[in-house]
Amino acid sequence: MAMNIDLQQLADILALAEQAKIDALELRQGDTHIRIVCRDGEPPTTTNNHHTPNRQQPVPIANTQPQPTSDPNADRSSQQTATDKTNHPNTDTATSITSPMVGTFYRQSSPDNPPFIEVGKTVAIGDTLCIIEAMKIMHEVKAERAGTVREILANDGDMVEYDQPLIVLG
Repeated sequence: MAMNIDLQQLADILALAEQAKIDALELRQGDTHIRIVCRDGEPPTTTNNHHTPNRQQPVPIANTQPQPTSDPNADRSSQQTATDKTNHPNTDTATSITSPMVGTFYRQSSPDNPPFIEVGKTVAIGDTLCIIEAMKIMHEVKAERAGTVREILANDGDMVEYDQPLIVLG
């Protein structure tokens, strides 16, 4: 015997569970099983052992890359302005390494360790260039291409913005 429940009824059940501030609710009828779990500060969730399409998209937790929220043309303009400030001629061989997130820029893994890079140092693909600390988590910024460090645009301990130029590779 299958449970006959439509989406509106399910929405009503979820609303009741949220208002009642319950921890969990299970409904069983025949071979159908619906379980609603409420966590502190989170809306209720459901699971169903029948093949029902999940309409929610998964949310990545690790290795997330923030997406630009402004006009892409404006980002190119700000990058060009930052590149112009480096006093280097605009050549195809220069690459600006930008911050993948908002956070604190560090040139070394700890105050006792030497910096990952120095101006003039040659780096290979995958070499760690710097660390961005965000929410007490250290995120390594790695070289996506080989080259020589031309300039380091951020100082150790600086707050940096998403997509802010940090290092120029030649």
